[in-house]
Amino acid sequence: MVDESIEKALIYLKSNPQNVAVGAIQIDVHGNQIPYFRTQNEIRRQLFILPNSQITENIFQNLLPKESFENNNETNNLVGAFLLVSKKNAIKSGQWNEDFFLYAEDVEFCQRLSKLGKLLYFDDVKIIHLINENPYRNKKTSFVNRFNLQVQLSNLLWIRKSYGVLSYLIIMINYWVLLPIFWIWKIIINISNKKSERNDISNQVTFSKKVYILTKYLPKIIFLTKGPLKITEEENLI
Repeated sequence: MVDESIEKALIYLKSNPQNVAVGAIQIDVHGNQIPYFRTQNEIRRQLFILPNSQITENIFQNLLPKESFENNNETNNLVGAFLLVSKKNAIKSGQWNEDFFLYAEDVEFCQRLSKLGKLLYFDDVKIIHLINENPYRNKKTSFVNRFNLQVQLSNLLWIRKSYGVLSYLIIMINYWVLLPIFWIWKIIINISNKKSERNDISNQVTFSKKVYILTKYLPKIIFLTKGPLKITEEENLI
């Protein structure tokens, strides 16, 4: 903790009956702020794999606009590394959802907490977050393959629980539509460069595997099968 952050957070939480939960700004051991998503729509945008263009931005502005709040401290997404909430409101909201194995459980919890009142960050409430190696983090990434499967599976479960089946399926349709386009684009590039059609297709192969695995879990997500939603060791593509 930094400069009695727990005590400060508790004071802020009790300062107004509308305050439901208080989070903390994360910093590393050198005092640098760790990037985070301030609102839920910021995360939802990142779940799509779309070209970075003005057309895409216009679509997001209409479908997933930037959320606004009464003051700069308010949010609808507190990072789970530090989340202070009263026992009363935790119980009232339904507490942590055990259907999540790892990742996104804090976002889903915050979505329910936000219905009870205000979620807040304050600049003087900070924690040092020591981020260690994790077998579920990607070590090799590309724009299309930037998601690790456990993170993405948990995110899709959060979308299904918080926003419904249609919102979940729209994201999956994005992946299904992109898959053949991604392959065709690569084949055309290879042919135009007078190379084999199967030259340098590891990115396409990995994405195909990831889409297949995410699709395999579709029934469990749609029907909200109970139990921690966890990929197998063999499915953990990194």
